Amino acid sequence: MGLYAFRQVSAPWRDLIDGTPNFWFIVSSTTPIDITAVCLSKSKTCPLLIHYENDEAYGDYGDSEDSEAQEAMKERASFLQFSLLTIPHRHRWAILWLNAAPNLLSDQLNGTMPLLHTVKLVAKWKATASEPNPATPPETPFGGDIKALRHVDLRSGPAAWGLGRFSGLRTWKMNGLVGVGLTTRHILGVLRESPFLEVLEMERLRVQILPDETVLAPISLPQLTRIIFRWCKGDIVNHILRHIQAYLEMIEEFLIA
Repeated sequence: MGLYAFRQVSAPWRDLIDGTPNFWFIVSSTTPIDITAVCLSKSKTCPLLIHYENDEAYGDYGDSEDSEAQEAMKERASFLQFSLLTIPHRHRWAILWLNAAPNLLSDQLNGTMPLLHTVKLVAKWKATASEPNPATPPETPFGGDIKALRHVDLRSGPAAWGLGRFSGLRTWKMNGLVGVGLTTRHILGVLRESPFLEVLEMERLRVQILPDETVLAPISLPQLTRIIFRWCKGDIVNHILRHIQAYLEMIEEFLIA
């Protein structure tokens, strides 16, 4: 860790780094667990960037189901060890970047996170692993205080991740969410509550088209600069786009692929 190298330069450097909480705001699973505890302590009351990734738990499972189960247990143990230290500081989370099994990630979000402004969730699982039951959409894990949330990037998780009561977003990305429950009515509702949205990216989504309950004015998004749809059905794309009012001079990238 770079901070520890700088602490060795001299006693004044060590005292400066140890006494500056902002130097310790990054809390990552890529460092030893004892350093995680040090960062949480020395960061005092500063907002935190929480990052979890454990590539070692996603190696070659081989042909053995026992081996696969052992890897899953290893991942769970690693994640829980990290969570036991970080969850008590959830009120300080500002940026959350998690890359693990989907059931573990959802558990992290059941709480109040008043400072959280950026979320990136990437669900890691084998292509042959069990996926959420598409007929039984779970409740969204975004059930707490997320009023400060502005940037959302959700990848390869359950569709329920996209069902948060998002509002005031600046960035909204969803890629490959699995299962049912996500509808055009929900997507348009979030867009209507996010008039300052700048980036809209949707890829490989299964979205149910629902008729509009009432005739509403077009959704004005004057700051929208990027509109990207990849591998989404044409009728879904058309239904969303015909409700959006963007400004040509603001658009930097428009892609349907």
